Amino acid sequence: MNAPNFRRFAALLALLALFASLAVSGEDPVRFGPVELSGAQVKLRWSGGTAPFQLEGAADPSGPWLPVGTAGDTTAASVSAGSAQRYFRVAAGSPSGEPSEAVLRATLGAVGTYVASVPRADPAAWRTSVLEFLKSRPDIDSSGESESGVWAITADGIPLSIWNNRGPDPAGQDDGARFAALAGTDVPGKDGARFAVTVGNGFTLASPRLSGQLAGNAYAPSRDAAPLDSLKGQRNESIFFFNTHGGDVFVPQFGKDGKPLRGTNNLIVHVATYGL
Repeated sequence: MNAPNFRRFAALLALLALFASLAVSGEDPVRFGPVELSGAQVKLRWSGGTAPFQLEGAADPSGPWLPVGTAGDTTAASVSAGSAQRYFRVAAGSPSGEPSEAVLRATLGAVGTYVASVPRADPAAWRTSVLEFLKSRPDIDSSGESESGVWAITADGIPLSIWNNRGPDPAGQDDGARFAALAGTDVPGKDGARFAVTVGNGFTLASPRLSGQLAGNAYAPSRDAAPLDSLKGQRNESIFFFNTHGGDVFVPQFGKDGKPLRGTNNLIVHVATYGL
């Protein structure tokens, strides 16, 4: 075997080793078939799952995962044998044809990982860096700046809001001080006092201070990370304290066919509102 062919063969063996464990879990998982080396390209094929399919690649098995090409009905793709993305996986759509949770979570994971790596001290530089990243991704349809930070809408019409409108709090502010309170009238909900906290690191948490006051006055404080299901429907706590971020949200508009409406510039039409 001559040297060029040996190098291609070695590259193929390396890719085969990486593909061995790749699959998307579910009732009908996506599974990779045999890969095919053609010159400097490697042909990937897969079966199972439901379209649309989004091939994703990463330089490390822990990510961040970035889309390779655009989502579609095809079950094959070609990648460069010399690509820095040496790990691949496929996110599949739902049987209804709606964007799958796997595709959305892949986008959120990649955006979240990048945003977490950008220093927030200079808001202007932060916005520029985040916007450049968003505009480079094929799964992002449109993006822009707002007074609160940066906004984006995915190709499937999912709005993303990335805010940088609150500086970190000074150290030493988060204490468990308790204060005497005057006796008052009980409120509906008996003794439940719920603290939902989603502000992240670097911010003063009000829940330890406030829950200390309430615990000293016959309430039963609890704390959680505000999972979505817990914010739906009706609940019956006496106190609900939501410590989170807020800012501008750009909500996409949809037509009767369920697809995002597009303007004359071919970007998704959207309206601005405020959200948590």
